[in-house]
This record gives sequence, structure tokens and C-alpha cells, in this order.
Amino acid sequence: MKNNKEAPLEENDQKVMLELTGGDSSVDRPGLDLVAVLDLSGSMSGEKIHQMKTGMQFVISKLCPIDRFSIVTFHSSPERMCPLRQVTQASQRELREIVDGLRAWGGTNIEAGLETGLKVLTDRKVSDERVVCIMLISDGQQNRDTDATRISVGNVPVYTFAFGKDAYSEVLNTVAAKSMGGMFSFVADIDGVTIAFSQCLAGLLTIAARDLHLTVTASRVGDDGSTIQKVTTGSYLQTQHSDDPGSVTVAFGHLYNKEVRKVIVYLSLPAIESERSTDILKVTYSYNRYERPCVASKEKAS
Repeated sequence: MKNNKEAPLEENDQKVMLELTGGDSSVDRPGLDLVAVLDLSGSMSGEKIHQMKTGMQFVISKLCPIDRFSIVTFHSSPERMCPLRQVTQASQRELREIVDGLRAWGGTNIEAGLETGLKVLTDRKVSDERVVCIMLISDGQQNRDTDATRISVGNVPVYTFAFGKDAYSEVLNTVAAKSMGGMFSFVADIDGVTIAFSQCLAGLLTIAARDLHLTVTASRVGDDGSTIQKVTTGSYLQTQHSDDPGSVTVAFGHLYNKEVRKVIVYLSLPAIESERSTDILKVTYSYNRYERPCVASKEKAS
């Protein structure tokens, strides 16, 4: 926390900045369940599908036997090319062959492709202590009668990649923004493929905390109470508790090793008659560490 240690006795406003930093843990990482949802529509032919294949081969090469990988494709309709399978030396060869054999044709039903990718994760029989993610790759030119942005992805982070200089980024950007912890990337040419995919994997393979939630609650000051005016968190989802208007929860999704998330809380403090030390803000955070829930809290004194 970075804040003023003192405040005036009269009514005043204060800002409190909170920082959450992912530890650099040497503990073995959890396995990753990764579903690649790939656009095989006609508009992806030529250089775009070549770029996509290059990126997928790179991803496959970076996974190891504790990880599982599935390929879902879509054009006018979706197809599950393979179920989630352990990434062994043998399966890597099979996965590479699947990628090499991909061909572009037909329409662009991104909505159906994303729904199928989510179903792959929903159908898992083994899910404990595993990180999940969807990589959605497309040029974003979806069919007129479909809309991928209306799909609820729950707690699954969706990393979207817009391929080609003529890519329609709005749909893919919206899908990523609506997911918890997802991210949008624009890939204009072959040089950007490895960079975009390596940045995505670097985060997924170094997760320090999963499903991170931060709750800030205004504390009492004498007979009066401090008031939270607003909480600034960037694009992360905020929820104000109906049973406690003085409490706000922020959902961050995943926190990666050494990553820093910042929150600014704007407080209004009441006037008091004499100098004292008191708590004005309660901070609680919770997360899962390889499926083990952890909760911590701290009071901020004025």
C-alpha cells in the first residue's frame, strides 16, 4: 500500500493505492489445459493460414507432458479435431500433422467455434489443479447471423488473435475483454506470430495465483464512517455488494509471476475532534493456488 500516513481532522478526501504482486515461485507449475479454436473460413486462406500454422507449431513445441491440448476448428460449422490429450513426444507428432493438414474454406461461425472450445473444457473428467485457457485465432470476419460476443465464457480466459492487416478486430477484442484474464493481440504479419504466442504462453506457464479477487471495505471512524467514492481498476470487473454498499470487489482473473496489479481507492473521511490512529479501510484478497483456496486481509490505518 502506498498512502498518506496522516490526514486532517476536518472532513477530507484521500486516495489509497494498492499493489498486488505475483511471487516468483520455484514450485512446479500446474498442468495447462489449452484449447486452440482456429478459423478455417475462406478469408483465412493464403498467408493468414500459413501464419496460424506457424503459430500452432510453436505452441505445440512449448508444451510438455503435464499439459493437455485440444484443437477445434470452425468455418460454417465447428469441428473438434482432437480431444484434450497429453502432450507427449508421440502426441506432438500427431498434433503437428493435424495442424499441417488444415485447409481454409466456407463461412466464419466464430460463435459456434468458441462454444465448441468451451465444451471441450466443460467435458473434462479431470480438472483439479489445472489451469485452463482458450486461444481463439481468426480474422474476425464472422457470419452476419452469428455473434461470438454474446457467449458467456465464465471464468475461462480467452486469448484472441486477429490475423492479417485487414482483420476485423472489434469482435475478437470484445470476446477477450469479456473473459476473466483474457487478452487481445493483433498479428499483422509472420514476424508478429511468434512474439504474440510466446507472450501468451509465458503468462500461462508462470501463473502465481488463479481467480484473484480483491475486496475493499470502508471501516468505521468513531461514530461516523469513511466512504468509498470510487475504485479505479482499469478494465477489470467491479462488483458492489448489495448487502454492504461500502464494499467493492474486483475480479482480476490470473496473476502471473512478478506481475503487478494496481488499484486506487478514493475515500471520503469524516471530521473528528482529536488526533487518533484508526483503521479506515479493510482490504481482503482471495485466490486459488493450484486449486487450493487462500484468503488474506489487512486493515489500513490513518
